[in-house]
Amino acid sequence: MKKYVFAISGATGSVIGIRVLRELVRSSEVHLIISSQSFPIIRHESGIDWVGDNEDAVEDKIRIGLKCLKYECDGLNGQI
Repeated sequence: MKKYVFAISGATGSVIGIRVLRELVRSSEVHLIISSQSFPIIRHESGIDWVGDNEDAVEDKIRIGLKCLKYECDGLNGQI
């Protein structure tokens, strides 16, 4: 299985990043880095709200947003 470190920054274009991320997790292990500045941009550009009260809440929202649960999502094994 291929392994990737994938980052989404606070720049515009997060929709493309989310699409690429969804494809990568299908067949690869992905370690995701998201800047805090990117959350409002993601919400504005895609309507996806990944803001949470703590890291676990954010991680859960991302996994659900990628249509996988913790026990089903083998591609997101690392820290998010």
